[in-house]
Amino acid sequence: MWAVAPAHRLRPLVDELAARMSVRADGQKAEGKRRRGLNRQSDESFTVGLAHAGQYLREHGNLAVQKDTMVGSFRFGEWLHNVQTRAWALSPDRVRALMALDPWWNVPWSVQWQRSYYRARDHAAVDGPPDAAAGFAGTAVLNGEWLYLQCTHYDALHPEQQRLLADIGITAEAARTARPRRASMRARFETGLEHGLCHRAWPPGGLRQGRCTRVSAWVLAGGPAQ
Repeated sequence: MWAVAPAHRLRPLVDELAARMSVRADGQKAEGKRRRGLNRQSDESFTVGLAHAGQYLREHGNLAVQKDTMVGSFRFGEWLHNVQTRAWALSPDRVRALMALDPWWNVPWSVQWQRSYYRARDHAAVDGPPDAAAGFAGTAVLNGEWLYLQCTHYDALHPEQQRLLADIGITAEAARTARPRRASMRARFETGLEHGLCHRAWPPGGLRQGRCTRVSAWVLAGGPAQ
């Protein structure tokens, strides 16, 4: 009879075989074999990592970490990244332990998205929901640009991403009214160039009509006139 190494067996099959092997012929539960040192080391490593996860969570409020994140001398970001990569192989107890710390410990989208969301959430907690129709006024520029990008791609977001955004006031209805946080750098450069050329074309002692009528204020203020 051929055999498949445990590491290559489907998880339901492994669980079923383990359950059958734990019962003796007389129906009594058999004594479990002493686990190998590798398994004990794995348990110890997980316990240490989980402790550092709790420490990081208390300090930062979430587990959306980059791979190079350190907690003291412990390579926490690398540890969590490895756990996330093999999340499918985690025991239910380990999954529950991580979920108890942070339900979003292993998001199905990028960690960078989650980190940007937390910044937007923190802003909303202090200053209230962002105003999409007003171009996210009052937000940091990068934060406002990120929020506008989510609105423009709202229908393509994961349902849970949409729910998270709704928690800070960005619903489907709000997304449809969103205006950009600011003009792109290219647009600002082209506007400045246009005003510069227009300013150069002024006749001595006068001011051209049309687009040039507000150039003086734009040039002196270093940007568009208010």
